[in-house]
Amino acid sequence: MENDIVSKQAQEDSVDLACTFRQAYKNAKFWKVALWGGSFFLAIIQIFVATKPEYLIEYLPSDLTVVIVGLSILLMLLSVFGQRMKMSKAQNLGNAAQQAHDYEVLNLGVRPSMLLLPRSLTKRYAKAYKASHPADIDNLKSWWPKGIGELPWAAGVAICQFSAFRWEAELRGAYLKLLCGILISTLLAMLIVAHEYSYTVGEIIINLFTPSLAFAALLLDELLVSYQFHRATVKAAENAENVWGNLLETKLNDPVSVATFESAQSAWQTYRSTSTPIFDWLYWLARKNMEENMLVDADYLVSQYKLKHSRC
Repeated sequence: MENDIVSKQAQEDSVDLACTFRQAYKNAKFWKVALWGGSFFLAIIQIFVATKPEYLIEYLPSDLTVVIVGLSILLMLLSVFGQRMKMSKAQNLGNAAQQAHDYEVLNLGVRPSMLLLPRSLTKRYAKAYKASHPADIDNLKSWWPKGIGELPWAAGVAICQFSAFRWEAELRGAYLKLLCGILISTLLAMLIVAHEYSYTVGEIIINLFTPSLAFAALLLDELLVSYQFHRATVKAAENAENVWGNLLETKLNDPVSVATFESAQSAWQTYRSTSTPIFDWLYWLARKNMEENMLVDADYLVSQYKLKHSRC
């Protein structure tokens, strides 16, 4: 089977799909930031109301329960509207566009239907992303290094899958560490406040823990699911590495490889559809170094394959 991965990724339709899923994920991450920011802000306000009401006495009702309950209801509405109606919708669109991109470039999976991913929608999203990130277009056209195009299809796809899965595993690992850091920092901040004001256990629960329950629940839920997602990505990367090793040693025939790659891609698409978005600033902070590492490693795998099979 001919390998045209490098040429296909530079085609207009592929670039539009890549821009679409990046713009869709960007929208999903915006709503996630709004939800987390709102939860944290409301928690701080409630703690401030509970611990220092004298500073707001002129602006607060006599019954502070009204304020606490009102802010909690506001947070609940933000969570339902933002996460279920906005963030999930944007993420589903990003998943569909990325699935279509995999189909066009790697020749794996199936392209989503026009009802799910109409051409007019991809054009509109691609236009918006190109306008805000013009420097990314060349990067999207040459995401996979040229050397991949010099290999058989199976070898090219094996490198692409391994690189993508390992990339996600590395990013998920960094995100998991970030969440642990936020949790530890939050607990330390509460302990410092409790020590500063000599709070009893009851006062700590009422003035600090109770106002923070919504944010704490959000953080703990994100931490638990992120741990599961990180394990899933590590396992996918390990499986992809095993496939690459078998391909390198035994020269798997394309029909056998297709079934293997399709199974891995199907599992990866399921992961995409269930995983939570990672904050955009973390991705951009790590992106340059990760891209450089990916290109270096992909070039090495290409040379490794060529060297191995030049001896056969």
